Amino acid sequence: LHLAVRFRLQRWVAQPLSSPTFVATNQVSLRRGLHAWRRLHTAREALRATERAGPPSSSEERSWQILRSTFLDVEVEAGMSRQLREERLAQAEQSRAAHRQRLLERWNQQCMAEEDHWAQVERKRERAFFARGSRLLSKLEQAEQGLCKAQAAHGAASEPCHPGAPEPCKRRRV
Repeated sequence: LHLAVRFRLQRWVAQPLSSPTFVATNQVSLRRGLHAWRRLHTAREALRATERAGPPSSSEERSWQILRSTFLDVEVEAGMSRQLREERLAQAEQSRAAHRQRLLERWNQQCMAEEDHWAQVERKRERAFFARGSRLLSKLEQAEQGLCKAQAAHGAASEPCHPGAPEPCKRRRV
């Protein structure tokens, strides 16, 4: 029985990470392989819990550093050189730095486009609000004129046509 852990982390490294292969010839080597799998699985799930669309958040970066460290620990425990493995992983991370930068740029563009969209929606709402207010004022003026005409027809022109009117409505003689 051979046991190896393999997973993809496209945001961080282009190629899948693969742990050393543990050959389960006895219970001790099987336990070592299962222990490595559990540790890597736990760290991977912690990273997965912090992933989101857009550029990596600070919590996602911390989770990546924990997974990275765990992965290196597993490789060292399997007899590999930590320095060589760190260099190799650092190169893989560096090759994906441009990818992460593009994610950040795309995220910023999407955020700006969304902000522009909502600003445009707000401007439309404001124009509709002011247009409605203008129509209401126009209707109010028409109603006031109608009220003045009605009062003039009934001989009540000595008082203002409506509360707050500056002067009485002019009576029209017919």
